[in-house]
Amino acid sequence: MFVVDEDEVAPQLEDWTYPTTSGKQLRINDGPDSGQVFISAYNEDGNLPPEDELGAFGDWAELNRDRLEDRSCVKKHGKRWYAWHENPPMEDILQPKLVCKDITESPHFWRDDTGEVVPRHSVYYLIPEESVEMKELQEYLNGPDATAWLEANCQRAANGFLRMQSTVLKQLPVPQEFGESHQAKLTEL
Repeated sequence: MFVVDEDEVAPQLEDWTYPTTSGKQLRINDGPDSGQVFISAYNEDGNLPPEDELGAFGDWAELNRDRLEDRSCVKKHGKRWYAWHENPPMEDILQPKLVCKDITESPHFWRDDTGEVVPRHSVYYLIPEESVEMKELQEYLNGPDATAWLEANCQRAANGFLRMQSTVLKQLPVPQEFGESHQAKLTEL
């Protein structure tokens, strides 16, 4: 309900939108530019404003209030009727990052150089340290050594697909230039 094609957004709602992508769209579009946006009441610091400060978003959401109030996050968990199921960590998300599908046939990472894209549930994101050149990290992650390690260590989902879980990604050996702590070259492991 909060995801729409960007060309369908009313002008008064443009200040309430963030570009978004799903895992499927990453592959289809070869990157995070999906042509879709989240219509979101959340501020860039991840806070949900009070209802009386919603302005145009509130007017739009009010048209769908019954449907929004019928969600389990509202009924069972006491969320505000215009909230998402989970509070998004916007301060983390709205940074340049690498994104990948959460379940994939083979691992692949794309860059969000602008830091504007809000990943959906089927997308994981990695935020490199400031000292790490994102393009070089992306090349390493998409290279044969990292791919082989991920294929060997990721949990398998249905049909042999890989689950790109944070616990596994945190263990991925990386070259020395990408971090203070490092492991031997992947080929020596």
